[in-house]
Amino acid sequence: MKAKYFIVRGTVLLILGTFFIFSNCKNQRKQTIYPKHGQQIIDSLDSLFEQLELLNSNSIDYPESAVSTNEKIRKVVEHIRTPKLLKEMLTSYQNKKEHNFGLVDSPDKKVAVVSWQTRLPKPKSKVKNIALYAKGDKIIPTSLYGEPIHYTEIHTIESKKKDTIYILVGKDELSKTSCQFSIYAYSITKAGLEGTYIFPKKQNYLEFEVGTTSLNSLEHHHLMVEQNGMRIILPSITKSTTSYDMLSFNGEKYVSEQIKGPEAVK
Repeated sequence: MKAKYFIVRGTVLLILGTFFIFSNCKNQRKQTIYPKHGQQIIDSLDSLFEQLELLNSNSIDYPESAVSTNEKIRKVVEHIRTPKLLKEMLTSYQNKKEHNFGLVDSPDKKVAVVSWQTRLPKPKSKVKNIALYAKGDKIIPTSLYGEPIHYTEIHTIESKKKDTIYILVGKDELSKTSCQFSIYAYSITKAGLEGTYIFPKKQNYLEFEVGTTSLNSLEHHHLMVEQNGMRIILPSITKSTTSYDMLSFNGEKYVSEQIKGPEAVK
């Protein structure tokens, strides 16, 4: 009888334990509640970036905490899955002047990029980008080509074939007297957000660094994108003079023309 009692008792405990684990996992899943409105998304991201900013880099658990917070940020951004939610988020972002992350969108609202400082320990990337693009009635998150950079502008140009091309412009200050610029061209295709090879040497990007011996000089000699992306002016600073490479889009690709002196930016 005792053996039978222990078998029955053990079976009951096993069933109760399994039920507890299942219920606990179910409750944990319920705890992950993502924002359902654009303002809630911005509030949630602002809160996470504040937590990231307050992390003590000298703490033993700093690397783990930084990775965990960045992962939470990624999940919130990637939860933006409808054009309506993205539009609400963009409006809420613009209503507040200061954020610890960047958010830019294209004129047609079909492409947006979130950029931020990860504060991850080396050799992890200092900057993270997540692009969001519209496909039908859905918003799809994706990564971007090249080294991550703070994207500050998105322009749209139209090809001769009436295809919309998105020109993403990024900038990072390397020091007080030097900046890194990146320009990438993308199109929304059946395969997703794909690189478009319209720059010189059949590239889908331009990457370059501008450096001077003077902070004031750097402020006056920077990348310029004009005519809604149809013209790009790239500075090249030397000891004696400043020259400019002007790229103009002809409907198929950007073609180059070099201009000397200040008349290039008039």
